[in-house]
Order: sequence, then structure tokens, then C-alpha cells
Amino acid sequence: SKRIRIVLGNETCDLDSAISALIQAFSEHLDGLKKGGPKFVVIPLMNISKREYFLRTEVVFYLMQHNITSNLLTFRDQIDLEDLTKNVKKKVEVILVDHHTLPDEDAFLLDSVVKIIDHRPQEPGWLWPDRETHMEIVGSCATLVARNFCDKHPEAVDSRISRLLLGPILVDTFNLSAEAGRAKNEDFQIVSKLESIAFPQVADKGARTAELFHEIIEAKSDISKLTTDDLLIKDLKITAGVPIVGLPILVENFVRLPDSLKALWNFAKSRKAKVVVLMGLEVNSGKLSRDIAVSSFLPYSKDSQDISSYNLRCKVSDRSNSFSFILMDRVEQCILPLGMEEGKIPDDAITASSSYETKSVGPQNARIRQEKNGGAWCPKAQISSAIREYLEIDLTRNHLIAWTETQGRFGNGQGQEYAEAFFLEYWRDMQWHQYKNLKGDRVLRGNSNTYLVEKQKLDLPFVASKVRFVPYSQHPRTVCMRVEIYGCVWHQYLTSYSAPKGSSIGPAGSDLRDSSYDGIEVDDSLLIDGLGQLTDGILAEISEILSFPNPITTSTNAGTNNWVGWSNRSTVRIIFHFQQLREFDNCSLHVARIPELEVETFSMLRVWLSVDGETYQSEPEELEASLDTDHPAQTADTASLSIPLRSRVGRFVKMELSLTAKWLLLSEVTFHTGSSSDSSSRASDQNQSEPRAKSSNSLGTILGLLNETEMYEIEEEASTPDAFPVGTSQTYIGLVSGLLTVTLLFFTCTALLIKQRGRNKVALLQKHTALLCDSSAPKDAKLSNSIVTGLSLIRKPACNAENAEAPQTQPILFAPPRRSSTTTTTTLYERTYKLFSEDNLTLAESNTSARVTESYSDFKCNSSFASNKFNATTYSMSKKPHRFQPAKPNQRVHEGYYAATDILTIKKHELPSETSSSFTPLYIRDKAVRLPRTIDSCNVQRISRHRLRILDKLGEGNFGLVHLCEAKGITNPEMGTIQNRQTVIVRSLWRGVVDALRLDFTKDMHVLAMLRHSNVAKMIALVEEEPFGAVFEYGQYGDLPSFFVARENPDNVIGHFNFLVQIASGMKYLESLNIAHCDLAARNCIVTHNLTIKVSDHAIYCAKYDHHYFIDGYNVKIPLRWMAWEAVLLGKRSCRADIWSFAVTVWEILLDCKETPYPDLTVTQVLENCGRWYQSESYDVGTSGWDDTNDQTNQPRILLQPDRCPDDLYRIMNKCWSKRIEDRPTFEQIHLFLERLTLH
Repeated sequence: SKRIRIVLGNETCDLDSAISALIQAFSEHLDGLKKGGPKFVVIPLMNISKREYFLRTEVVFYLMQHNITSNLLTFRDQIDLEDLTKNVKKKVEVILVDHHTLPDEDAFLLDSVVKIIDHRPQEPGWLWPDRETHMEIVGSCATLVARNFCDKHPEAVDSRISRLLLGPILVDTFNLSAEAGRAKNEDFQIVSKLESIAFPQVADKGARTAELFHEIIEAKSDISKLTTDDLLIKDLKITAGVPIVGLPILVENFVRLPDSLKALWNFAKSRKAKVVVLMGLEVNSGKLSRDIAVSSFLPYSKDSQDISSYNLRCKVSDRSNSFSFILMDRVEQCILPLGMEEGKIPDDAITASSSYETKSVGPQNARIRQEKNGGAWCPKAQISSAIREYLEIDLTRNHLIAWTETQGRFGNGQGQEYAEAFFLEYWRDMQWHQYKNLKGDRVLRGNSNTYLVEKQKLDLPFVASKVRFVPYSQHPRTVCMRVEIYGCVWHQYLTSYSAPKGSSIGPAGSDLRDSSYDGIEVDDSLLIDGLGQLTDGILAEISEILSFPNPITTSTNAGTNNWVGWSNRSTVRIIFHFQQLREFDNCSLHVARIPELEVETFSMLRVWLSVDGETYQSEPEELEASLDTDHPAQTADTASLSIPLRSRVGRFVKMELSLTAKWLLLSEVTFHTGSSSDSSSRASDQNQSEPRAKSSNSLGTILGLLNETEMYEIEEEASTPDAFPVGTSQTYIGLVSGLLTVTLLFFTCTALLIKQRGRNKVALLQKHTALLCDSSAPKDAKLSNSIVTGLSLIRKPACNAENAEAPQTQPILFAPPRRSSTTTTTTLYERTYKLFSEDNLTLAESNTSARVTESYSDFKCNSSFASNKFNATTYSMSKKPHRFQPAKPNQRVHEGYYAATDILTIKKHELPSETSSSFTPLYIRDKAVRLPRTIDSCNVQRISRHRLRILDKLGEGNFGLVHLCEAKGITNPEMGTIQNRQTVIVRSLWRGVVDALRLDFTKDMHVLAMLRHSNVAKMIALVEEEPFGAVFEYGQYGDLPSFFVARENPDNVIGHFNFLVQIASGMKYLESLNIAHCDLAARNCIVTHNLTIKVSDHAIYCAKYDHHYFIDGYNVKIPLRWMAWEAVLLGKRSCRADIWSFAVTVWEILLDCKETPYPDLTVTQVLENCGRWYQSESYDVGTSGWDDTNDQTNQPRILLQPDRCPDDLYRIMNKCWSKRIEDRPTFEQIHLFLERLTLH
């Protein structure tokens, strides 16, 4: 053919370039066939020599997986392109793939280029007019090639083509990782499409692509067969004449390889390069780590620009007259826009104190260089020195903030408002701080017109999770603002540090105080609980000190700078506090040395670590500083010194520096840390562990005089979410259709089984009824409603009820209490005291001893409970020899009791309950409920859903989902003020529910909103938009079980009693309103600030407490082990049934919630135990002695007295477990008695 079309990849020939060239060449070939036959020859050309091909280990591996060997490829050294272009008989057409620039040696190809496909930003000097260009900023060039191929030749896209294209996209976007920040929407769409074709039979396509990604990365990191010379050319790019070497390992590890620096020298010399940049990358256990190094072959000058201007911290520094090597720890510059302009910060993260009009000039419009709606955020009031308004941006986690940008409201030429000045406020460690610069100024320069952007470099960067822009004006002025924040994610995990206050007058009159410290100053000498210049990422320069004059100056005009210094002291002690336990590799310090001004580095550095901040390891890590012999003794310079911490684990770091001269100047302290899964165990014995020996091929050995300093790696943890993650969920139509089909079949089979089971249950129920009644008993015995869930529980039918004269053969379930004719009126306190007096609840050994039979034959199940055997001897209750004990009847068991195994099987729809709510276990719909009239049920906050940020999904109810959320800017009913952040529980209805259900939900929530008590969790707001929901109060420390797990000292009995008093107080309030709780347990008691207990009702919807509930065949939860017998068997919901549950809750709390009630019993055995209560006639716990003639085989059991439970309290619990509800105390009496008990 006279036409030859060359598809040319870039000079790196990485996986993206190689695959893109192959697939694009195939696409060009198919284009020729569609146009009537091949009119040109297409050659995909690998832009490297064949001898270099083996260096691309990932390319070799991936192509071999698809049976593409090197013999099938064409390499650059196999074709003389220059000679081919000079051949007048041939027309050469070049398609550039994965690059759009040509090096000087390929300039002869310029006129032959006909098409360009690249995913990088277009360089101004390479515009390619009159050529076909496909240039778009996406994660991978393969994305563009795949899109074009699928559009042009959809019939040719098979599984092999799809798998080929998937590889480079996954590698270039780091498996579509949000942390890497490379993947765009187009990448997600193409990967989704390719996945469905490449893996049609795989259900979990995400796992398969992740596996593919790791296989390629592993192949890329395989350097076992490569030399150091090979590594330098494996992934080489040339930019502006500077070689940029991409290494498959960290640079820190590369320089440890034998002869690595020698290879680097030869590499630069052969290419006549004065500067070489090395970029390292390592993927280990899903974590991405990077580092960067600059190697210069120019003579070093101390006046050269410092790397701090690029926000790169020095890792290793070796400087001589002919060679300079600097290994740095960060590839990302901490001056990146955080997303106001691009939209990475969502609208719901931008709030304001007020807005003139929410839609047009609300806070969501405050995006710089955007003309959205009204064009900016405008506060409602005019700004003046007396009026304060603010714009707040929530970054969700700590960032280091380095720059800001502001702009006025242009409004397409109609706007006239801008802010001439503003304050900055930032949020960290649960409080707001006001920013000030090096000069101490708090007011920052704003804008001078509505359209120009004013960029402010913060000379004292700060760490914050939220930032406020507060416009300022001395005179009343209408202002509007658009803003942007620049910085980076704060990876130091540092909470605060404490240090001595720096000197106000330092060398040459400089101010050496920590200007940006935002903590507390104690006694004008010590700084505590803050962060400042020692951790702001800025490396100070010597010129900042030398630029000030020597004459004595006052503190008012002393020069401020980025150094912190101390003088005339033997040591300086600094303590660093981290968020959590960390594993410390090393620590680096940036210090100054100016001999002429008596400024020297420290002579000794000692570092101790501690887990709790009180007990530090006995042997510190030590570093003795030595002067650099390459520099004259009187040369002023900076130094980065490092001390290895040998993987010690701790949360607090105490650092002590010994001064050598009059002054010690420190600019930056950096820790290299990592999270440790076994930090706790390692921390416990780290003081006894032997220090690890230094590696023989350590960095110091290789580089000679180089100082080992900290490498702050960028570790992108897979478990750490991005500040504002972009949703990557993808819809797989085929998979969803299959799941729907399977689900439909499942429910069909389930319905058939339920129908058959229902028939069996009817027969079983008729059999049970026949066992309970005589021949005259009605066959259609009525069934009652259940307690919490509206289930039906079988009730013992009353036979022969019509004949009142007939002798009773059934037990009297609720006989009225017998009262003496001599009863007199007494005070509540006297009644309570008598109720729980020892005379009334005598448990003398003669009366409390129990003879227990050797076995309980009525428990049919072969469990530990059924097999318990007790000696037939008496024992005292105070000795507590068993976990459970039988109750004491005073009548014989009624015959004819049925097994309780099927009492929870009646269908829900057969027994509707108008008094139970689907949205709360509280019995709030009963007509006997007495709601407070002093509270307006309609006066409930209405909030928008954007004020809620989901923290965790707790579970779901039959109405919808339940989430743990962070609420922003809603009123706290406890404090009566708007709280910026509070943790709440949100119950949301399913989307698209019918209006009737939404109306019922709203009515019930209005009732709950009327409950106002310090010990009852409140409903504080309604969510008005879809999905509708309600916001409930939640505790700072979670619920009681979680509190006890996290508690350091769970043996504080006084604290336990305080909890009981508060729970009783909350229940007393509900009792006064005649509202039964129906799910009282420790899991429903939340702990707020000051250890205040609030009774809640959320646990029934929490998945983590599913094991606390009996879940029937219709997925209804029943707190069986906490319920009174009449609630289980007769479906009677009442406050007196809550009394029973309260006693069980007391038992839980006194055992620190480590056990569930009746842990040795199965559900069936617990139900049968309830049945024994029913059989036991008019028995009352603790009021009757044992009758040795009574049959004890079928007696109910109660929970045994906990070890820390006083006898008086256990008597209360026994009284709460009285069979007759009339004999149980009220919560008012319990609360009063507990208060008296705690006073004693």
C-alpha cells in the first residue's frame, strides 16, 4: 500500500500507551474495512527499542496474559521512520496516542501527524490546528480510546478487547480510587461498560477488577530481574529537558540498593542532565505511598531557592561543591484548591449565619469564579463593626489551610457588592479560633471590585476541619462573597503540643515567639493544648534572622518570622499529643545554626513515648547532633536532623532538647507514623522490648554524611473516606434483573410455606384449647393483642364464665388488693418506706431458704438449663450459688397448662392493633395517655435534610431506615440554643410512602415531641423533605452497654446507683403520663454529657442488638427476656409491666451489661418460664415462705442477686417481679426509695 498509518505511543511505553496504541490501530483497521477494503497499512508502534521492552514488566505480564508476545509487536528500532517519511512513494500518517508533543529528535514527524488522542492538559505550544484531536482530561488515555472504539465498532467489542482496555484504566486511576483523585466520571462509565462485557458471568465485578488491578501492580513492582540502571529507564519521561524517573519502589528504598547513586550519576552524565527528578511509588496492603527526590549536578549555593516554597519537606540532604541530592517527603503541594470552585465541596457543607435570599444569594452560591443564581453569598444584614455575619465551609476532616481566595458578586455585570476586608475563623478540637498573621493582624485584605480575585497567602497556615469567612467593615456596608480555600489533607494525626513560650526578642531583634499558636498560655511561660508554627509545614530560612538589624529593639517592633526560639536554658521540653495510638518510625527537626549570633543546634535530643501521657518509657531514644564537616564552622545554615523511633507505639511524645549555645531555633517538627492494628498490645510491652539493630545497608551507610530524617509518606488508606467522596455506584441491569427474579421466586416459595404452616398452627391451637377447657368451653376462644409489636399472644380462655355461681376452676389472674379496714392516709415517703421495709420484705433464712428438686422435668429441651441439677439442701440468698433461682409459690400449680412454644405464631394481619405504633415501642396511642397540655405539639423544629450528615447506619424498622447523623445548626432542646454540631439519631421513612403512613408518622412524632424531661431522650426536629424523617436526641457516650465497654473503671457502684436513679426518674415521668415504654433495657438508656442518662427507644431498630430480641417468622422483634409474664402471654402493655423490665435492667447494669438475662435459656425455655408464672396462681415474690408440701417442679425462676447488689435493692427487684401487677411498686415509689438508698 502507498499509505502507511503509524499509531505511535509515548516514549515511556507504559501499559496505557501500549494498550491504547494496539486498540487504536485495530480501530483504524476496521475503519478501512468499512470504507471498502484496506486502503492503508496500520502499524501500532511501541515507542521504545525492543531491548528495553523487558523493563516494562507490567506490559510484558499483561500482554502475555492475552497471548501477545514481543514477536507480535513492532518496536521503534525496527522501523526507520525518518527514512520512511522521505520516501516520496509512500505517504506516512501518524496518530499520536497518550501524548501530544514531539521531542526534538522526532520533529520530522510534525507534518505527518493527522490525529491526536491524549488525556493530559494541552500545552500552549502544541495546539495542532487542522488536525483531528481527541483531548480530554480523564484518568487514562485508554478511556478515550475505549469510548471511540465502542462508538464506532460496538460489534467488535468482545471480552478480550474489554479486558485489554480495563487494565490501563485501573492502573492509571489506581482502581478508580477517590483518594488518588485521578478518576473522572467518564472513567467510571467506561469501566462499568467494559466490566459487563469482560466478566459477564461474575457477580461481584468490583472484586474481580480489584484482583486484576493488584495483579498488574504486583507485576509492575517486580524488580527481581532488573538492575539499578534498568530501574532508572523503566518509566522515564523528559519534560523541559529534565529527566523524570518513575520508580516502582520508593526512592528511599531505591537509594539503599547497591551502587544506586553511582547509577544515578552515570544516568545523568549520559543524558547531559544537570537535574534529575525521581518519583517513587509503592502499593502495600491497599495503601499507596509516594516520595520524590531531586538530584542536582550543579554546585550548591546556600542562596538558592529553598524547597519550602514548594511545600516539600527534606528527607535527606547531601550537598557538596559538585553534587546535591535531596529526598523529599511529599508529592502534593499543600496549595491545592479544596473544591469550592470545582464543586467537590457539596452545597450542604456550605452554610451561613444568614442570607438575604436563600435561593439566589444563599451560601451554596459562594463558589469563586462561578455565576450561580444570584452570583455570590450575600448576608441578610449590612456589615459593620457591630454586626457580624459569616460564611462557613465544612471540610469534614482536618486540612492544612495555606491560601484563601475571595471575590465579590459580579452578577453578570449587575452586582456591586464585595467585601473590602474579612476575618478568618477555623474550627479544631471542638472550638473556634481566630486567625492572625505573622504581624498579629486579624483583619485580612479583601477585594476592591466585584470581579477580580484576591488571593491571600497565609504566612501562618493552620489546621482546621471548618473555616469561616467573616466579612468586616468599619462602616455599614452591603457585602457579598465568593471564596475558595487552598491546602491539603492533614496527615499528621497530631492534636496539640505543649512547649515553653518562645523569646520575644531574639538574635538580631527577631521575634521568636510561636506566632500562630492557638492554644492556652499559662503563667506567661508555657503554651498548652494548641498547634502552631512547629507543625505548620513551613521550613524557615536563615535569611529571616539575618535580615533584621542588630540594635536592641522592643517587642513591639521586633521582626516576626517562622522560627521559634529559646535562650539561656539548659533544656527545652516539648510534648506532642496525637489523636490515637500511633507507630512511630522516626522524627525530624528543622533547626538553625548561626554561630556568629550564638545560635547552634541542640547537643542532645531525647524522646520518650507514652500511651496515657503519664507513664513514659524508661529508656529514651537519643540523638547526639554533630556538625557537618563539609561546612566551615562559622557558616550559617539550616539542618534537618532525624532520630529513629524504632516503631515504638504511643499517643504522647515527650521531646527534650539540650542547648549547646545561647540560642536554639526550631522551625518544624515532623513525625513519620503509621497506624498499628495491634498498637495496644505492643504499647503494653514496648518498654521491655529490645531496640532493633540498624540495617547494614541503611541510608546513612550509603550516603555517608547524609542525615536520616523523617519521610512523611502519603498513605491513602482504603478505609479512610475522602472529605467529599464522589459516588461510584454503578447499575448492572442484568445483575439486578437476575436478583429480582430470584427474589420473586423466594417470596413465592415463602408464601406457600407460610400458608401451610398457618394451617398446622390452627390445628395445634385447637389442641391446646382443648387441653385447657372442659367440654363446654367455646371453640372460638378470643385472642388478645401483643405488647410491643402488635403480635397476638395466646391467652388462657375463661371457661364457664357465664355461670358466676359455679365454683372457679381457673385461677384469678388480677384479684383486687386486699386492704385492711384500719388503713390510714400516709405520705408518699412513708408508703414507700413501708413498702420496701424489712418487715414487709423479710428474707430471713428460715423463709428464704429453698428446697430445689433435683431436676425440672417440665423443661423438655436438652439445654444447660434443662440439665441443671441442684442439691436438695437449703441455701441463703445472699450466698448466690446459682445464676437463677426458682420463685416461691403459695398455691399448687393449676393443671392443664399448655406448652408455650407456639405463642408467638399468630399472623399479624389477623389481629390489628389501633393502640400500637409502627414508629416507636412506646404505647402512645392509648386513650388513657395523659399528654402535657403546657407543651404545644405543633411547635416542632422543621429542618432540611442537608443539615444532616450520615455517620453510620444503625439499622431499619418496618417504616424505613435509622441512621446516626451529625446535625448542623439546629436547636438543642436541652440548652435552648442553636448548636453548631450535635450527634443525633434520624428515623427516615422509605421514599415514596403513601400519604396515610406519612400522616401517621407525623402524628406520632408530634406526640413524642411533647415528652420533655431531663431523663427522657427528646424528639427535636422533623425533616420536611423526602425522605421524611424525625431527629432524636443521642448521647455523647452512646448507650449504656457501649459506655461500659469503653469505660476504664466499671466497678464504681455509686455511679451505677446514680444511673438507676436517673432511669427511674425518666420512667416516673412516663408513668405520670400513663405511657408504657414496652422496651425498657440498658440498651435503651443513652449517656450524655455529665453522665446524664436518658431513656430512649432506639435500640429495637439497631442491628447490633438483634440478638437481644426474639424475631418471629414475620421479622417482628420482641424483647422477650425483659418482658413481664402478662405482657408475653396476655399482651398487656402497662407501666406496671415496665416495672418488671426495670428490675431486669437493674440486673443488667449491676453486671456492667456483660450478660443478657437468662443467658442459659433458649427462647422456648424463656417462654415456658413465663408460663410457669401464669400457672403459679396468686404467688408473690418474697412475701411467702416455702411450703415443703408444694410441688416445686414447675415453679418460675427469677434472676439471681448480682454480687454488687445490696440486699435492700434486691428486695426492690423481687417486688418488681411480683406476679400480681397491683403488688408491684410504682416508679414514683422506686425513684424515692433509690434516692434514699444512694444517700446511705
